[in-house]
Amino acid sequence: MKDLYFSRIIKKARKEHNMSQEELALLSGVSLATIRAIEQGTSFPNVNSLVKILKLFNLELTVTVASK
Repeated sequence: MKDLYFSRIIKKARKEHNMSQEELALLSGVSLATIRAIEQGTSFPNVNSLVKILKLFNLELTVTVASK
C-alpha cells in the first residue's frame, strides 16, 4: 500500500483553493492523469511534479533525516 500523505495534502490544498483537478493540472504543468493518480493514492509524485504542485499553494517540501 502506498503512503497517502502527499495525496491528502494535495487534495486538501486544491479544495481549499476551490480548484478543480483540471485547473491544478493546467497551472502546475503536471498532467491531469498524474494529478488524479496522486490524489487517489495510486501513484507517488516524483520530486519535480511535487515541487510544481506545492509551489502553487505556497507549500514547501522539507526533508528530515533521522539519526540512528
